[in-house]
Amino acid sequence: MSASGLTDGRRASHRTQAVKYGVAAGATAAMIVYMVTGVANAEAATSLSAATATSNARTAPRFSADARVRAVPPIAPGAIPEARPVAAPHTSRTTDASPSMTAAPARGPQALFAVLAAAAAAAAFAVWNRLRRPATPLSSQAIHVPLEECRIAMAATTGESSMSSALESLPVPPGPKQGPIRNLRDSISYLINPDRFIATRTDRYGPIFSTYLFFRPTVVVGGQPAVADFIAKEKKAKITRSTLPPTFEELHTAYGSLNMDSNGEEHQLLRRVFRDIFGPKAMEQYLPFVEEEMDVYVADLLERVKKDPEGPVYLVPELRTFSLNAFSKIFSEEGLTDEQVQLFDTYNTGLLALSKSAKPFVAAKEALATLVSDMRGRLDKYKARRDAPGSPQNLVLDAYIEAGCPDEQIATAMVLLIWGAYIETASLLVKSIVTMDRAGPEKEALISSILAESAEKEANWMQLRLTQGVVRESLRLNAPGGGGFRDSDIDFELAGYRIPAGTVVTADPRIGNRDASLFPEPEKFAPERWVPASGDATEPASKCPFAGSALNRGMGSWFPGGIGAHQCPGVPLAEAVGTMFLVKFLTAFKSWRTSGSGLTKAGDVKYVQVPIKIPVDDFGLVLQPRAQEGVSNGSGFAETRSPEALVTGA
Repeated sequence: MSASGLTDGRRASHRTQAVKYGVAAGATAAMIVYMVTGVANAEAATSLSAATATSNARTAPRFSADARVRAVPPIAPGAIPEARPVAAPHTSRTTDASPSMTAAPARGPQALFAVLAAAAAAAAFAVWNRLRRPATPLSSQAIHVPLEECRIAMAATTGESSMSSALESLPVPPGPKQGPIRNLRDSISYLINPDRFIATRTDRYGPIFSTYLFFRPTVVVGGQPAVADFIAKEKKAKITRSTLPPTFEELHTAYGSLNMDSNGEEHQLLRRVFRDIFGPKAMEQYLPFVEEEMDVYVADLLERVKKDPEGPVYLVPELRTFSLNAFSKIFSEEGLTDEQVQLFDTYNTGLLALSKSAKPFVAAKEALATLVSDMRGRLDKYKARRDAPGSPQNLVLDAYIEAGCPDEQIATAMVLLIWGAYIETASLLVKSIVTMDRAGPEKEALISSILAESAEKEANWMQLRLTQGVVRESLRLNAPGGGGFRDSDIDFELAGYRIPAGTVVTADPRIGNRDASLFPEPEKFAPERWVPASGDATEPASKCPFAGSALNRGMGSWFPGGIGAHQCPGVPLAEAVGTMFLVKFLTAFKSWRTSGSGLTKAGDVKYVQVPIKIPVDDFGLVLQPRAQEGVSNGSGFAETRSPEALVTGA
């Protein structure tokens, strides 16, 4: 027997079966392309990332930082490292930021080409992944075994063979019966609407279930007990290898932390660097700078609204551009030109392309090469002046330099840090405003409480509990995405189930976010969940029945940025920026109403669902300024000044 448990004869059988799966998947993909999309064009037929390309070109950002940034002379693009091979075969994270990819329907030879291209791509992908499947398929006939009973049974056995026998006797997580059409259907259903997919599967099978995601057998894990068990066993069970889609893996590069084994030395070095650049000292340095940038943006927004009171404002592209420039200045010393902003959008769009031959992936790889070259130029300029007396230091670049990272890695890291921060932060800023509408008639009182809290706490962005509660409720009710994807090369037990080697495992926060045992009345918007119920000398106890109910629920109950060694280190920074934006926005604007074509017929907000959930670009808001426009300068209400004075600092 080989390490995977397959004899040569069974391997040959699996290869034959793989061809059948590939043909079936190819035919299904062709049928879907022809009947559902009407064979829009070859590009759309060969890339599932078209589902994320719902941005509207007419809503291009109106807030540009070109006037305030230094353009970097073009430098010849350097080589981008390919993702490094991993120890064992496995498939290898996230978004929307480009104009719409729709095209006129193809006819004749073009239609035939589109169908054949879709069939070939799906067939090749299905064959390739089928050959990499674990020997033991997941079964839909699993019967749940309580976690404590499993541990007692395993503790009673002795020796490696006894442990192996006990593990093999456990059921695998429940799920639908698998087959090539079902597997393809599950992957596509997830890409179309991941929130609905996770909710329906959880309702049907429970918080732990098996499925197929990105064309690989996957176990989705949710609920506080199971996620806590996942975290506890992460290293012991070797659930440390990232299993991102191949296109994402290559574009994330060998230097991306999501591509690294969390047990490896390189990943551990990066975690030490992250502790330096996202720690309390770093936050003290970043937040005043972000606040200055945000004051300028809000003042500009206020001036535009006064000139056109009934004109809708498209916050999604504006805040995407704002976030890109703010984080670029933090992580690379300079803002971005409009061309560089577009390069980041192009890079983002290609991350989940179906194949490496798809146009979005090819364009994304070229964009990445250009961006890394630009960042290399910025790094060279910083290093040339770094040791000069009195020269300002950059905490981020110094952390990488002092860790001994080569210039190529630092330049790539600058791109990845900007990318990793901007889209999720932009999503959070917009969704915080959108989610507040769920407060209904209590919204006006909530806004008054937020502004009063800001004035009382002097806009200490890390201490505004109620405002932070609004931000967290938006993360809970409108989670930006699922968890990371990992696998192990050994069978292991998780929450009473056996997880076969090679199966992708993902801990999904959306399952726990809907759990009434963690969040009473989980569909209700209640920022008070995050405010301590008992007051102190300066703050009276809350009378809200939800007060403090989301706090201290234990490991695995709340993880908006992932879990374990691969969790996002920038969540506290994103929350602080979201809190800051909410206060400044509410200080400047009294009310708002939705507008634009970014709404459904029922009046709900349309969202780009993957890889990061964010309202579509043509989602608009009509804003009503307050009678006297004041924007915080550190005390919530600051002082009342004209928009012109806010911009000039007078």
